[in-house]
Amino acid sequence: MQPIVNCLPRRAIIHVLDNSANALITSDYELDITFDVEEYLKKHIMRTLHDDRSRVARFQAAETNIVRNACHAIFRDPAQFVPQSKVIAQHLFTVMSANKSISSADLLVCLYEGDEQPYLAILKLDYNDTYIHDFAAATEHDAIKLVLKKGTNSLPHPNQKLQKAVFVQPEQRAAAFDFVVLDKQSNAKDTEEDIAHYFFKLFLNAAMVVRDRDKTAEFIDLTRKWIDQAIEPNEAIQLVSIIGNNLIREEPVEARELSNNMFGPASPLRARKTEYESYLTEQGFADQDFSVDPEVAQKQLKRLKWITEEGIEIIIKNPAHADKVSIATDQAGNSSVIIKNVNIKP
Repeated sequence: MQPIVNCLPRRAIIHVLDNSANALITSDYELDITFDVEEYLKKHIMRTLHDDRSRVARFQAAETNIVRNACHAIFRDPAQFVPQSKVIAQHLFTVMSANKSISSADLLVCLYEGDEQPYLAILKLDYNDTYIHDFAAATEHDAIKLVLKKGTNSLPHPNQKLQKAVFVQPEQRAAAFDFVVLDKQSNAKDTEEDIAHYFFKLFLNAAMVVRDRDKTAEFIDLTRKWIDQAIEPNEAIQLVSIIGNNLIREEPVEARELSNNMFGPASPLRARKTEYESYLTEQGFADQDFSVDPEVAQKQLKRLKWITEEGIEIIIKNPAHADKVSIATDQAGNSSVIIKNVNIKP
């Protein structure tokens, strides 16, 4: 499944999964794909598919996997769209019912075309709190009293990011993976083990497929975290610049090779090389090799940013110019920023 440019919703249905009231309400009718509904679906599908945190995965236990079999039944026979969407909704509701901390939601199933190829989207639409005005009884004759009224079952705005979604492709085209998934937690309580994995492990029963883009993103993320924790700002600028020069290229690379380039013989940070490699080892990344995804590398390394305790932001939009900025820190821990050899815009 390549990143799609165009999305055309063909069929859609919505079901209510009320975990607080232990109520599952399934619809017997598809949604009318009006202009507004089509735009709502397109925006959520496109935004979620292109989310940086989306991953690819494969279904496990194919013969008995409820979601996989329901999706492929729909691909084989469009007449199965409504009944199989109910199967998917019932399965997710059963999983949710085991833990009342899991938020209630509507489940939207949509059969759509992406660049003229069919796909199936499964979107968990968590509810939002909204406020509307309403009329209330006034004590004076002919007086008007307006109040604010809270609504609790509003669906996500088209521009709002979803927390959980799945995009399944037909089996005959599934090569390295079966579907794209977004599964991120919306609040702190969802980090609990039994909640955090209910969607991916219990509902989808799947295993992640790690791509080069995922390895590129993980390597950059781990390295930036280590730099932020262990390296002074001035030296951090130099390291991130070296990382950028080594990653923004379309060829295989190995984590230890990058470490050698970052902490070369002439580097003043040479003594920190072992510490850095130990950190990668602890994170399970030290011996991985991968072909760099230049798009991910450019996106994650496109700028450097620091914020002082006084609220002053220092931003370098192009790491290639990092050598024009130096940060000196005195013994008291106070830093001075020096910008040199630049042209100031009027």
